[in-house]
Amino acid sequence: MVSDIFRCIIDNGQIPHTWKSSLIIPLYKKGEKSDPKNYRPISLTCTLCRILERIIAQQLTKFLEDN
Repeated sequence: MVSDIFRCIIDNGQIPHTWKSSLIIPLYKKGEKSDPKNYRPISLTCTLCRILERIIAQQLTKFLEDN
């Protein structure tokens, strides 16, 4: 099922629109919670998108190392 989705995306060269967006939330680090400097942004993205990106990156890396 997941491999079929990935194959369709690769064959068509189009990524689903929802995969292109992310939700950015502030994550508390330390210190005074009322100070915005004590937060860092975390981007929540689609898990399937991250998996596909990692697969493509690994294949590109292998190709570049071999050639």
